[in-house]
Amino acid sequence: MQDFSDNSVRPPQEPETEERLLDQPAARDVLRGAAWVYEAFLLLREYPAAWAVIALVLYAGELVGKWLVAYTAGIGGAVYVMFMLFKAGGIAMAASAQEYEEKPPGIADLFMIFDNKIFDFVLLLVFMALFAAAWAFLLFGIAGTLLDGGLTASPLAVVVLSVFWLVSVQMLLGFAPVLVFLQDESPFAAVLLSAKAALLNILPLLLNGLIFVLIWTPALLLTARANGIASYMMLAAVLAVNMLSYLSTYAAYRDIWFEEGERDQVTVGYR
Repeated sequence: MQDFSDNSVRPPQEPETEERLLDQPAARDVLRGAAWVYEAFLLLREYPAAWAVIALVLYAGELVGKWLVAYTAGIGGAVYVMFMLFKAGGIAMAASAQEYEEKPPGIADLFMIFDNKIFDFVLLLVFMALFAAAWAFLLFGIAGTLLDGGLTASPLAVVVLSVFWLVSVQMLLGFAPVLVFLQDESPFAAVLLSAKAALLNILPLLLNGLIFVLIWTPALLLTARANGIASYMMLAAVLAVNMLSYLSTYAAYRDIWFEEGERDQVTVGYR
């Protein structure tokens, strides 16, 4: 009788895999833009109550920031911009805590971005502002040269260019906060890597953005028409979509900078 205890007849085991950080951002397929939305939804669905609390706290912070903008002009604008950077980095930090520590995200996770990174926070803000200003100077300069009579002769062109500039800046710099606060990149390197990742993944990012345009448009229209209890329900829906958009950026970062690879058996136990 054959001895089935012999290792030679055991089915081969698949090699263990582990996630590894890439040196440079990878280019992903266009359909990954839709997958990022779904992966963000899974994060949101796992702890909906915890994310609802985070969304409400951040919404209150945005209201305060907008009030400061309205009544203190430049100072309020600077505070609001800093708050939005805090929001982007904080949500990514909370999502990372949920994924790796397997616990509900909390308000305290938002403030983990300041753990030995206050200087990086300020420096990132400066570099992002310089990048946005340089891109605006280049974009509007080229457009002014190409248009007959310059931009002053075409107000519509100014509006279109302004919208394009805003969307493109958000796309090009969208990964910078995550790279600084989660991946420990320097602020300057984070800005460059974020722009490179966006250019490499322009198609999935455009699909991702289109999906959110299709979600945001009816949500905002319904919110404007809602009254009474319905208005609060629509506000909750808008906050959920807002969280989903930030979590989608985190999902995109995880997909672009990480991939599964075979575990190196030699180094197991030394990491």
